[in-house]
Formats: sequence, C-alpha cells, structure tokens
Amino acid sequence: MMSNELSGQKSELLTNLGHVLDAVNIGVWIVDLNSGSFTLNSPLRQILGLVPDSVVSLFSDMWKELIHPDDLGTISEAFQQISRVEQHALSAELRIKDVRGSYHWYVSHFQILDIDKDGSPVRLAGTIQDIDRSKQIAHMLYESERSKSVLLSNLPGMAYRCSFDPDWTMQFVSDGCFELTGYNAFDLIANRKCSYNDIILPEYRTMVYDAWERGVAEHEKVTVTYKIRTAEGQEKWVWEQGTPLYDVQGMVEVLEGLVLDVTEQKRMEQTASHMIELMRYVVEHNRSSVAIHDKKMNYLYVSKRYLEEFGVPGQDVIGKNHYEVFPDLPQYLKDVHSRVLTGAVESGDNDQWIRSDGSVDWMRWECRPWYEADGTIGGLVVYTEIINKWKQLENELRNANARLERLITEASGPIAILDNHGLISRFNKAFENLTGKRWQRVADIHFGELFSMEDLPEGGDPISFWDRLFQSTTKNHIELSISSKGGDRRHVIWNWASVSEKDSEGKTYTIVQGQDITERKLAEERLRYMGERDFLTGLYNRQYLESELLKMDRPENLPLTILLVDTNGLKIVNDSFGTDAGDQLLRHVASILESACSPHDILARYGGDEFVILMPRTGTAGAKRVAQRVSGLAEQAKTSQMRISLSYGYATRTSVKESYNAVFKRAEDALNRSKIYESTSEKSKSIGLVMNTLFEKSRRESQHSKRVSALCEKIAQRLQMSSADVSRMKVAGLMHDIGKIGIDESILNKVTALDNDEWEEMKRHSEVGYRILSTATEFSEVAEHILEHHEKWDGSGYPRGLIGKEISLQARIIALADAFDAMTSNRSYRTGLGVQAAAKEIKRCSGSQFDPELASLFVAMIASGELHEILIDGIESEDNR
Repeated sequence: MMSNELSGQKSELLTNLGHVLDAVNIGVWIVDLNSGSFTLNSPLRQILGLVPDSVVSLFSDMWKELIHPDDLGTISEAFQQISRVEQHALSAELRIKDVRGSYHWYVSHFQILDIDKDGSPVRLAGTIQDIDRSKQIAHMLYESERSKSVLLSNLPGMAYRCSFDPDWTMQFVSDGCFELTGYNAFDLIANRKCSYNDIILPEYRTMVYDAWERGVAEHEKVTVTYKIRTAEGQEKWVWEQGTPLYDVQGMVEVLEGLVLDVTEQKRMEQTASHMIELMRYVVEHNRSSVAIHDKKMNYLYVSKRYLEEFGVPGQDVIGKNHYEVFPDLPQYLKDVHSRVLTGAVESGDNDQWIRSDGSVDWMRWECRPWYEADGTIGGLVVYTEIINKWKQLENELRNANARLERLITEASGPIAILDNHGLISRFNKAFENLTGKRWQRVADIHFGELFSMEDLPEGGDPISFWDRLFQSTTKNHIELSISSKGGDRRHVIWNWASVSEKDSEGKTYTIVQGQDITERKLAEERLRYMGERDFLTGLYNRQYLESELLKMDRPENLPLTILLVDTNGLKIVNDSFGTDAGDQLLRHVASILESACSPHDILARYGGDEFVILMPRTGTAGAKRVAQRVSGLAEQAKTSQMRISLSYGYATRTSVKESYNAVFKRAEDALNRSKIYESTSEKSKSIGLVMNTLFEKSRRESQHSKRVSALCEKIAQRLQMSSADVSRMKVAGLMHDIGKIGIDESILNKVTALDNDEWEEMKRHSEVGYRILSTATEFSEVAEHILEHHEKWDGSGYPRGLIGKEISLQARIIALADAFDAMTSNRSYRTGLGVQAAAKEIKRCSGSQFDPELASLFVAMIASGELHEILIDGIESEDNR
C-alpha cells in the first residue's frame, strides 16, 4: 500500500517536473548511456525541430545532420571525457541547424546524473542555451575595433587608449605616434621605453592631470593643450581631446582620445595675441577711439575714430547726454559708469555691442575717471576698440579645433573606400578635388577605371593591375599618376590597407589613400635639369659630361673620340660689342654644333668658350668629318657684323686601359696646335670686322679715321721714320677710334653736344680699343699708342694722366692729327674752324695739350702746303655730308 503511494507520488513529481522543464526558456536533456535513449524537454525539441513524443537515440545519425561538422569532434570529446569520469561537469559551444537549415550558436552544460556501483556514469543531464545573438555582438565589436584601428593608422596625429594613472600607461597607440613623438608605438605601450608622462614637459604635467581628473569626476570630454618633447629633443605644441570610459560600476576603465600637432596653430595664436596687445597699446597711448564725458555723462570730446565706429553724428554730439545718444545702452554699462565716477577703473575685453539695426560688434574698452584741478572727479574717459577681426580669428581657431575633432572620419588627404571586388564605395572630399569626380558618379565602378594604360609602369589593363596590387601581401604602396580635374597629370603616392571587416555576405573593404607629389616631382625635374645643363646654351654641362664618360667606360663604345671645339675671338666680341653679343655668339656656336652632331653623340659646354663632343663608336675620320661639317655651317652663318671662327682638336681612345685624362691631353694638345696656326690671322680678321662694323655704324667716324690716318702718315714721313714705322703710324691713325665700337650708336651719331654722362661713356673708347687690339700680336704695339692718344702734354689727359715724353711719340702724333681734324670738321651743333684758325688753336695749346715740337712742325707743314691735298679732301667730305 505504502509502496503504491510512493510510486504514485514519484510519478506525480516527475510529471510536475516535466511541466516545469517544458516551461523554462532553455533546452534540457537526460540521456541513458547504456540504452542511448534521450529525454528532451519541449524547448529543446523545438530547437532540434522534433515532434512531441518522438524517440531520440544517442546513437542516431540525426546528430550528424543537426550539429555543425566542425563541432562534432568537440561534442564527441566532451562525452568521452564525461564517460571516463575525467570531468564531472563540462561546457561546450556548438552550432545546431534549425528547421530552415540555418546554423545557430548554443552553449551546452552537462554533468553526470547517476553512476553504477563501479563508479561509471549511467545517466547524463544537460542544458542547451541560445547564444547566437551574443556571438554576433562579440563578432561585431571585434570587427569594429579592428576597423577603427586600421582607419586610425591612416590618419594624422596619434589616437590612443591608456590607463588613468600618473604615467598615462598606454594600452594602444596608432601609427601616427612616431611622426608626432619620434617614438614607436612599441616604446610607449606598457611604458616599455618611456611613459607618455615622460614626454610631456614638466611644467604641463600637473595641468594635464588636473584636467583629466576633473573630466573623469564629471564624466565629461577633456580638451587640453600642452607641450611635449620628442625623441629628437624637439618641443611641440599638441592639442589633446579624449573621453573617459567607465565600467558598469561607474569606475573609470580607460581613457581614449586623439593627440594632434598644433605647433603651427599655436604660433598663429601667439601671433594673434601679440597683435591684439599691440593694438591695445596703440589705442591707449594714441588716444584713438576716445570719448570724454562730464559727471552727468554729457559729451565733452569724441575722437574721429569713435564717431566712425559708433555711427555718431559729430556736429551734434557735443553737449548731448550719452544715454540720449544710446538709449538702449545695457544697464551693466551704466553701472560701470557709476562706479568709475566714484574713482574705480574698469575695463572689458570681450563685450558685445548691439547696434540699432540689430548687428553685433565685439569690443574692448576701458573706462577711467578724469580729475579737476582741485582733485575732484570731473567725469570719465572711455577708450574703445572694435575687435571683430580678432573675434573672427578666435572663431576660426575654434572652428579649426572642431575640424580636428572630425579628422578621424574626414581625412584631409584623398581617400577612397573599395569593396572586396575593388569597386568604389566612397570618395572623400579631397579625392573629389583631386580627380574632379563626384563619388556618386563613380560609385560601383572599379578603382582601376580611374587610370589609363599610359599611367601604368608597363601598360596593360588598369583593373587587373590594381587587383594584383590589392591581393599582394608584400606591397601596399605605389607611385602612379592620375588625370586631375584640370586635365593635367598628377603624380600621386597611393597607399592602401585591406580591412578584414567581413559582414554576413563575406565582404572585405580596402582603404586607399593618396599623397599628391606633383610639385615635388616637378622641382626634382627642374633641379635635375639645372644640374645637367649649361644655363646659357642649354647644352649639357661639364658635370654631366664627366658622369657620361664613366658610363661609357666599356669596350663596346670603342673607338671613342673626344672632339674639343674652341670659340676664337670671344674676348674681342665681348670687348667690342659687349657680353650680350658674346653670349649670343656662344649660343650660335652651340646651335651649329647641335646641327652637326649625330643622335648618339654627347655635346657639352666644357668651359667659357670651349665645347666637347663625345663620339662613341667613332674613329678619327668621323671626328674630322664632324669638324668639317661644323666649319661649313660656321662659314654659312657669317655676317657683316659677326664671323664665327672655331679651332678643333680631337683624340681617339682605342683601349679601355687608356685613361680619359690621357685622351683629353692629346685632344687639348691638338687644339692648341690648331689655335697657334690660326690665331693670328683669325684675330686680325676679327679686328677688321670690328672696324667695318664701326664705320657702318657711323659714316662720320669712317671719314674722320681715314683723314687722321693720312695726317699721321704725313707727319711720320716728315719725321723721317722708317717705312715700316710710317705704315704702322698710318694703321694706328686709322684704328685710333676702334674702341668706339663699344659706344652706343645714339651717342656716336648725336647731333647735339654730349652731356656729362655721355662724355664719360665716350672717354672709355681708348681703353676698349687697347683691349681689342692687344688680342692680336701684330697690333700689340699699335694698341699701346691707341691707349695713350688722349693723353695731354701737361698730364691733364686720360686715361692714365701721363706727362710729356711719358707719352709715346706715336700717341702724340695721333693726338695732334685727331684734334686738328675734329676742330676743322662741322658738327650739327657748331661749324668747324677754318684751317688757319685751327692751326692758330694748335699753336695756342702747344705745351699744354700738344707736344710743342710736334705742334710747331705741324703748323709749319700747314703753312708750307704739305697737307693741302688732305685738307682739300677733308673739306670736300664735309661738304658732301
């Protein structure tokens, strides 16, 4: 009877327990290890998709269908450990397929329920609980953190996560750490090499800690500016903004934020502050924008600036009450006036002034009392300054700080975000500015379509090219040009990073960041060109030539001939026509040499008037042909005012064992021999060309020089000089004014008297003539006479102020003939003297300007009629003019 009652109670208890287990929100199971039979509650049957009362066996293949293949081994191992009594209770995570075929995550806790007399498990019991949502959340948090880390590593500044302790012990820092501090992230994390507090300058450490202490206590964002010292010892201003993070108990866990280099902004801020102080000083000491009131606040005086800034009509304001002129004046300013009239001095640096039209001005002001002669207060003085522009600067700085806060999500450099197929998902503003393309227009096209085949290093398909780069595990940057919105090509360094941010569809994203280096590339190209080229001719320079010689030091370039080309008469051209003409000559020679060279030759300007042609795989015969071509082109380029004369020397290297110095020495020796053979005749021709050019510039100079030459010849014959000296005297007279080739044509042909500056320019001609003639050996003696022909007997001449017989006889003869012809020649501003009047003038100047013996001889020659023929020709020439 009692047994039946107990049995009934047990059955009722099991039934009630079954109802309870069916009502809970987790799956519950019991398994008999001997029979393999499972007892499942209703929630677990719903999870497994089983109908009520269906029989489930431990040994059924059903479990292979329901449990994810990757988790079967885990569950099997757990059952074996329980069966061997290695563990009395275990937990395992597994994925189970629902009725729709989708897997979901569950955690199963199970333990031994009964054991037999041998201690072996007989029955196990366990629970199954859905953790699919928590798994998804954990995965999303993990991927979010990793995405955030990748993004931060591509942005300027240093993002961080640190402990709230005196050392600011870093748990994470972004890649911008090195650029900002000079330390690697590894150095700062866990204070391995130094703590972040060590980097902060000592005078700022307490201030920074106090700011964070307030922020943590008040659960507020912290913004602070201070100075750090980098690993290299450089001091920088930094701007830091961060937020404390708390645990569920409200205790701070970590601090997260961003540190940016604001050294330049700080410098601007300090500059602005200095300017504000300077403006304040000027206002205070120059009394600009001033108003003076009596004790009743009636106007006694206002400055012009005050009237302009506050829109007060100046002719009506004196004597009026301040509160009538400004009826809407705020009460606090009236209170200020009251206090100042009792002796206080008050000021305001940041006050608003609301005008009658509703507009707002910011102003700085100071109000102080003024005193009567007896020491009593007579009224007050108000100094004001409108500081709108400084307020604007303050707002701009504030906005700049706000922009810095957004740098994490809005980078200044061009950034594109691509999906796992390389298709564009997003451009930032900087990328739009670079390409001129709105991201909405290029969304869902491949990143490679922004480039053309010509942009790629080896051509090919841009899409395949970029796909290979994105898939590479060793390369994450490349320099590649891209078409800008202006149509020009911009050189850009592209950096990219793949973000393992996989969503439910298995997508991966890539961040591409560009750095425009076009200006740097152009500057490098300009520097390279300047380093290789001669600035005057545009040819290669000596430095480039010597570098090419090293490259050509290979047997395949033999025979290698070095051809030296020297420009004859450059000094004569410079002295005669000026350095601009000399530069033009060198450019002309360079052009001729370029025309004569073959494409594989290297032409360079080697020195002042010397050029070098390197001719690889060319022998002596080839060099001779080039020299002949150059000579032919130079002859064709000859004009009445310019004659190109060149000398050549060449040598051939036939063995790499022979040094370049030895080859150059042989070529220079050949050039020097050539110049010896050609120098004298070529210089003489150049001097003749100069004379012809002078005579073409001024017909008057031509006639004058010929008459002076004839007079010099006659005087030399009268002095019974040798025939050779007579000839030289004739040539000296003809060439005495050759230096005038360097005088401006407008001065030579001027119809009025020369002014002082023009006369000083004209006096240079004797020295210029000396330099021209001294370049040719056959004219070197004549050059000395030309230099002295404006010296005077008494030492008052030029250029050296010689006296008496310090002046050569030939120069004294030229001086006499030159002066006589000048006196008897007509000028537009005066009529020439007659012969007898000129003779009388020469006699008068004897012993001062002229050699007295020569002067007497010359006057006698005039009187005897010896010079009649020359004088008649001179008169006729003047008449013909």
